[in-house]
Amino acid sequence: MALTASFLPALLERNLILQLPIEFTLIIVVFVFATLFMGEGRSFYARYGWWDNALHTGSRVVMGFVGFLVLYAL
Repeated sequence: MALTASFLPALLERNLILQLPIEFTLIIVVFVFATLFMGEGRSFYARYGWWDNALHTGSRVVMGFVGFLVLYAL
């Protein structure tokens, strides 16, 4: 799923002829890295109680960006 999420912006740009900002792709990659490698691999979920809340807050911000991009594209 993480690999699919990292290729999703490129697929959307190619198939739907959309021009997504590079920041959007960067945010997705950073979020996947923070979740998988830092959260699970480095045990940030167990060490820091606030890590899960920080990632959920970050995902809310990303979803807000997605909503803005959808409205912008329309």
